[in-house]
Amino acid sequence: NNGAFRPYGQEVRFGRGGIPSAPLTLPGGGTAFLQGRIDRLDVNHTPEADWLVVVDYKSGKASIDAHDAVNGLDMQTWLYMAALRAIWQKVTGRAARPAGAYIFPLLDPWADEGPDAEQKKRREMTLRGWCLKDAEVAAALDASAGGGRSELYNMNPSRGTGMMGEAEASRALDLVQGCAGAYVEQIRGGRVAAHPWRRGAGTACDTCGYGALCGFAARDNKTYRQLMDDETVDAMLRGEEAGGDAVDG
Repeated sequence: NNGAFRPYGQEVRFGRGGIPSAPLTLPGGGTAFLQGRIDRLDVNHTPEADWLVVVDYKSGKASIDAHDAVNGLDMQTWLYMAALRAIWQKVTGRAARPAGAYIFPLLDPWADEGPDAEQKKRREMTLRGWCLKDAEVAAALDASAGGGRSELYNMNPSRGTGMMGEAEASRALDLVQGCAGAYVEQIRGGRVAAHPWRRGAGTACDTCGYGALCGFAARDNKTYRQLMDDETVDAMLRGEEAGGDAVDG
């Protein structure tokens, strides 16, 4: 009730008996189709377009990060939005405006007793993600924030935190789609071997619980997939670099 967005539906399925699946163009030609199920889709109907916000329910402390997604990690909500962007007008007859994506934490956070315990608890329950860097979108999400920090979403329009420019968000969706298409081609070509990532001194193996089964970390002469750093991804989102797949290193 604090904004103009309203739930369009829960467990919104695209493909497999739901709304149509979304085409995914592959780098080498050909097409695959995205299918999935969105935990919740919120919509704000405006005269020009339907503003769309994807909400994903998670029991852990997940986050939505464009840097990770462009590197091929945690692409779920980005691919959901890319699918909606591709099929929304066909389904509804109205233009789509991707307006944001959030993780809804399904947890009951513990907080120390004290005068600020309830405030800490509310902070832990804040929806984490991004919205467009647009005052009207921010107000449509949470009018009670009054242009300042929202207690419902991790955004602060007065500082521009938790927000993305529209062109940057569109490029992020394009880049994530391209990454997903590359993955599909690799799988179709039989490339399914474990290939963990490395970022600085850290690797995916550091927190993986399946190392004994995989055995990658124990191999000699192993090669990790080197992730692009944040500065490189930021440049790509600004349209300053063509970008490409993350490289071995």
